[in-house]
Amino acid sequence: MAVALLVSLSLLFSATQVYRINTLSAEVQEVADAAALAAENQVAEFMIAVRVVDGAVLSMTLLGITSYGLGVVGLCVPPAAELGAKLISAGQKILDARDAFAERAAQSLNELQRALPFMAAASAAAVAAANGHDRAGGYHAMALLLPAEGEAIAVGANGAEDNLTEAVEEEKDGLAEAAERAEEATRRAQEAKERAYRRDCGDSPSYCMYERAGHLAGLTGGANPMHHSVDTWSFTVARDRALAYYQARLLGERPASDAGEEKARSALRKDFYAYAIAQLRACELHETPTSLEGSLPRFPRNLDELRGTSLYTT
Repeated sequence: MAVALLVSLSLLFSATQVYRINTLSAEVQEVADAAALAAENQVAEFMIAVRVVDGAVLSMTLLGITSYGLGVVGLCVPPAAELGAKLISAGQKILDARDAFAERAAQSLNELQRALPFMAAASAAAVAAANGHDRAGGYHAMALLLPAEGEAIAVGANGAEDNLTEAVEEEKDGLAEAAERAEEATRRAQEAKERAYRRDCGDSPSYCMYERAGHLAGLTGGANPMHHSVDTWSFTVARDRALAYYQARLLGERPASDAGEEKARSALRKDFYAYAIAQLRACELHETPTSLEGSLPRFPRNLDELRGTSLYTT
């Protein structure tokens, strides 16, 4: 009986001790996990700082390149050429500031990375101590980061951007000059169109093709349209009006008298009208709001010019 009692008491105390040990182990494990998370939190905060810096560098890069792009576009538009040059200069300053910021940030992050193992260990020890204030002797934790040293943070090469800046700097003067030439060509083309418009119908009721077609050929309506603005007029309108005019003149041509000389003059006029009609029909114009392909025939105005046409040679 005594032996059984001793065995029972031994088992009871053993179970109690096992329970106590398991309880303490669980508490220690919880503190260890908290200490490990505290150490990892330092690493996480470091990575957040790295990503913030990376985002700032990327934003400055995009801003600088965008400024460069807008500057190049501005150089292609003469009225905005001065603004384009300023945008290019601003883009270069932004990229230079980006490079300086990236170098300083990389240096600071490397220093912070070297201190990271100590910061992680200190954070883990602080969390362990805070969780052991009601325990005799408290808790002591030590966290080790593996690997102990991280890869150095370095600023990469800017080969593509350097090529971009060099290309822009080399070509910006040429772009500005080309834009000025293009603007000058556009201005001359617009002036030529203005002159052609006035000669066709813009000078009405004064001397112009519209007035001649109505007065000499009796053309009206769609055969002799009136355009009150050069913006609605085109060279095709002038060609079609001239073709209708010469067709009407050819159909209506009659000698003014029965005199031989007058009949000869009438025959010459018919030949000229037929020649003009053939030339205008052979003329192909492809006109858009921004371009014109083709050319209108140039009719002789004197005997010397007449000798160079098929009217004289055939």
